Amino acid sequence: ELAGDDTLEVSLTLRNAGARAGAEVVQAWLHDLVGRTARPRRQLIRFERVELAPGAEARVSFRLTTEDLRYPVGESLATCTMDWEPGDFELLIGRNAEEVTPLRFHWRR
Repeated sequence: ELAGDDTLEVSLTLRNAGARAGAEVVQAWLHDLVGRTARPRRQLIRFERVELAPGAEARVSFRLTTEDLRYPVGESLATCTMDWEPGDFELLIGRNAEEVTPLRFHWRR
């Protein structure tokens, strides 16, 4: 459980098991599990392209704050403000939107 100004940091290690150099794009998607406003099922919030030599490893880290949870709230575009609401979220990390590893967490005000 996270509160207010906390930071969530998620790290993973990539390894190139192949015989040739390659690149991978690691993506971080956010899903607000229960919200008062309908939002995208998966919102891309971070990504990092990593190039790896054969047999090489690289550490990739993503840091989230409540800024990443913000979305437009209001009656119209003219009156909306950016805000976030506490609740349950899911962070999905992977090479695309379908091949992901989920991490659930709760963020309170």
